[in-house]
Amino acid sequence: SRVLNQTVSLRRDVRPTDKYNRVLAHLYVANSPTPVNQQLLENGLARLMFIEPNRAFKADYTAALEKAQAKRLG
Repeated sequence: SRVLNQTVSLRRDVRPTDKYNRVLAHLYVANSPTPVNQQLLENGLARLMFIEPNRAFKADYTAALEKAQAKRLG
């Protein structure tokens, strides 16, 4: 597991929750500059979805998804 027994932190974007009051955030493992969200996309383990106005990592997440698709992952 990428986060099991790891220290993690959340980075919130413009809107901290969605209309259902779910937390919207980018997840980081201590000492890693790349969000776990992006790592999951790169390995074909996540789907890409943006909830406006949160778009802080749109370019990075889109590139990660395209990288996974090129490798036929997911």
